[in-house]
Amino acid sequence: MTSALSQWQGKGELDMALPKFAALDSNIVYLVHKENAPQVQIRVARHAAAEDLAAEHFKSQIMNFAFSGSFNSRVNQNLRESKGYTYGIGGRFSGYGDAGQFVLASGINAANVADALTEIQQEFSKINEYGLTDEEIQFTRNSIAQRDALKYETPAAKLNFFAMMHAHNVDADIVDVRAKIIETVGKKELNQLANKYFTPAEMTYVVVGDANTLSKQLEAKGFTVKQLTFQ
Repeated sequence: MTSALSQWQGKGELDMALPKFAALDSNIVYLVHKENAPQVQIRVARHAAAEDLAAEHFKSQIMNFAFSGSFNSRVNQNLRESKGYTYGIGGRFSGYGDAGQFVLASGINAANVADALTEIQQEFSKINEYGLTDEEIQFTRNSIAQRDALKYETPAAKLNFFAMMHAHNVDADIVDVRAKIIETVGKKELNQLANKYFTPAEMTYVVVGDANTLSKQLEAKGFTVKQLTFQ
């Protein structure tokens, strides 16, 4: 083995190139057939920043809190409280070392799927163009601060915290760093992230339900339907 390795002519570590994401057509609903489903599952998703603890990914989570990251968020108040289309809807930014994603998810009454997607697109358009309000930003600061006050109390929470420190090679003061960002990140920066990530035409729309009824419903609202099949 030693003699074999002594002849090695390699140049060290390989440079890893990230794949390019495929371009997606806008306003298309990718439909997966589930016969006679009374409730329809929807996912609205897009690519986003890779995971970090105190940069764009983290600030995107702050930006999203009042939009779809809490019970009192815009989309949940609209689709659940106002329209009654769902028992709940929420979205989150998640990621890993090389890439990330935003996913909005809900179970929707089968009769209201097209209307729900239309409302979701309108909510994306509003925050994309006008951003967050001062009241929403203050609500976010207060809510996250109260939530994080209890975040590290249990043994499991402490273990997860140490695992996060190890994975990202940071010190324990990352807690104070993140708290400072939550307290001071500006409205302009948060709204720039909303403008960057919440563009309706850049989202991928996936629906799982009865294609026989949903196709007509969606097309009547102006969506182009592409049915997905699996072998």
